[in-house]
Amino acid sequence: MKRNLELNVPLAERLLSLFSGGLLLARAFRPGKNVGILSALGAGYLLYRGYTGNCPVYEALDKPRIDNPVKNLNIRVNMLINRPRKEVYAYWRNLENLPAFMTHLEAVTAKDEWNSRWKVKVPGNLLSLEWDARIVKEEPGELIAWQSLADSSIQNAGKVTFTDAGKKATEVQVVISYIAPMGMAGNAVMQLFNRKVEQLIEKDILNFKQHFENL
Repeated sequence: MKRNLELNVPLAERLLSLFSGGLLLARAFRPGKNVGILSALGAGYLLYRGYTGNCPVYEALDKPRIDNPVKNLNIRVNMLINRPRKEVYAYWRNLENLPAFMTHLEAVTAKDEWNSRWKVKVPGNLLSLEWDARIVKEEPGELIAWQSLADSSIQNAGKVTFTDAGKKATEVQVVISYIAPMGMAGNAVMQLFNRKVEQLIEKDILNFKQHFENL
């Protein structure tokens, strides 16, 4: 039975371990230099420690486990749009419209009717993260659901439902989730998974009301 690794290395130490391990490995394999077994083992240990957040030495010394700072983002927003349901649905169905009011999205590019390429901005504009997604369920005029493909670096899923709220108004319910990658792959990725970003995405979704009603 596979044992779950305990997270017992703080973030700063993990980043330092990754940097030091990569540097040691690069030096060990420089042209004309014999690779020492101790250097290779040391590099491997540091990279393991940094990538997994688990230190076997700390574990042997019973160092307390620390909480994983990376949490999945689960955003739920309900809003009332003063426009007919079919118009609201049609705008959302064209996923390329989403970056017009969601500032955290750099681009959504449709590949065909069902598949699209998503690109998000990492806080601080250090880099952009991209993945492919597919519409997995659709009830025309009522519901759109999508999720990222299985091999994506970040797992993302979303669902939007549209309900009549009078003759010319629509209740829109939005659920969007970003799932943190296993092993917390890199500082830039980790910056995407925090409460401030969750609040930013909530605000982005709520921007839709003003954006669409003013079109």
